[in-house]
Amino acid sequence: MDSATEKRLSAGQNFFELLHSNLHILQNIWNKMGLSEYERKARFQNTVKQINDLLSDIIAEEQVVEEHYYRQRLMQLREEEERRKILYNDLTKNLQIFFLDCFQIKSKLEQAVCLWNDQHPGELLSYDGMCFLRKINNIEMEYAQQKEKEKVEKKKARNRCLEEEAKCVSKIVRTSSLRQKVSSGKMNF
Repeated sequence: MDSATEKRLSAGQNFFELLHSNLHILQNIWNKMGLSEYERKARFQNTVKQINDLLSDIIAEEQVVEEHYYRQRLMQLREEEERRKILYNDLTKNLQIFFLDCFQIKSKLEQAVCLWNDQHPGELLSYDGMCFLRKINNIEMEYAQQKEKEKVEKKKARNRCLEEEAKCVSKIVRTSSLRQKVSSGKMNF
């Protein structure tokens, strides 16, 4: 139970204790006034009915407030989901355009290099002492390998984190069960 719930329960308990003591005070006042048993009982029932009506109104109002809050939050979440979908679609389209542009650029570059190689027979266009097209392919492969390595490292890090969390949870469970045994006096020494 969280502290807010405990505070509400405590406040509710204090409220009912206060209400109960005030009802006794009212009964004592009615006794001093010399009211008959029937009239005291009628007034007591009327007072209890008014209190119950008031409590019902309070509960109904709290429910309306909660429903309004959850309805507002649900609408907000739906709007956020719609914005996320729109953003995702936009990013997907932009990535497709980007990859298409990259493919077209690479294809045009390959055509230009092949044209240069055809115009200069026996001499390949080189970069850093390596065929230009092979150099581009090597760079792409290195990039793909680096991305795969990063992906594997992230997965390993996540698994390590999950293992650490599992160890912490098992320590907490063991510690809390040990506390329960100590508090109940069931420890065997």
